[in-house]
Amino acid sequence: MNHHAAPSFEAPPFHSACDQYGACSMKNLSQQKASADAERKGMAELIWRTFRAPSQAEVARRTADYLRDEVPDRTVTERTVINWLQCRHDMPHWAARRIQSYAEAVERLARRIEG
Repeated sequence: MNHHAAPSFEAPPFHSACDQYGACSMKNLSQQKASADAERKGMAELIWRTFRAPSQAEVARRTADYLRDEVPDRTVTERTVINWLQCRHDMPHWAARRIQSYAEAVERLARRIEG
């Protein structure tokens, strides 16, 4: 019989979250989830404030139309916007930046008109 020894495998050292005694800290995933949920909710509120309409469907249509006009190479559907409004998905950074910029421009214009 030919017995082969199993190859020796040593895991690379893990340095990121362990102290000199080997005690490792754990990430608090509940805090990360709470932070992500708060960010989703904040973006949904921004969409509602920016593209005011009587219904979610109309807000979604206005938002999708705006983003399609602003960035034609990106596909944004009304369904996608509804998912953002219902906090089911994260909004991509490019879309969040566009909506934030638009909201800021609208607010500046409103302040000028109001005097």
